[in-house]
Amino acid sequence: MIYLIAAFIFFLCFVGSHILGYRLKVVRFQGPLFAALYFFWFLVFATIIYARAPANLSGWLFILNYPFKFSSLVLYSLLCLWYICQCIVVQHASPSLTIVQAINHSPKKGLSRSDLKKLFSDEQLIANRLTDLVKHGHANFDGAYYLISKKGLLIAKLLAGYRKTLNRGLGG
Repeated sequence: MIYLIAAFIFFLCFVGSHILGYRLKVVRFQGPLFAALYFFWFLVFATIIYARAPANLSGWLFILNYPFKFSSLVLYSLLCLWYICQCIVVQHASPSLTIVQAINHSPKKGLSRSDLKKLFSDEQLIANRLTDLVKHGHANFDGAYYLISKKGLLIAKLLAGYRKTLNRGLGG
């Protein structure tokens, strides 16, 4: 049980170092930096829990001798993967979340449809997202048309498959 608790503690170290780096403007969401933080805390965690390897197993085979230790490393890795995915998803405020927040912060706790339409512009809903897609290599812009890249198509298919698996329609 102590190993599972340790997995959560090291996951919190991973998240805390990301938040600290992000707030200090040292770390922005970039794959290599996320990977560096993940592997740093993974190595620290693995070193601590596997500090005393049995003499009869050599190399990395001794990991198999410790199922709870190995499970805690897997748990840490899955938690980090979940966190990285969440960071990718919440880079932009969704229109649905923006609407809910606007309604909640309105003085009369309600907004008309015309008031809600004033919250968004084409720049917020479309232009910023298109710029992001091109910047991250998910789409290409040839000056007149946007074209999906192989990377963007792969991500779109994965997300569509995920939503289909959950029996969810297109959301906002």
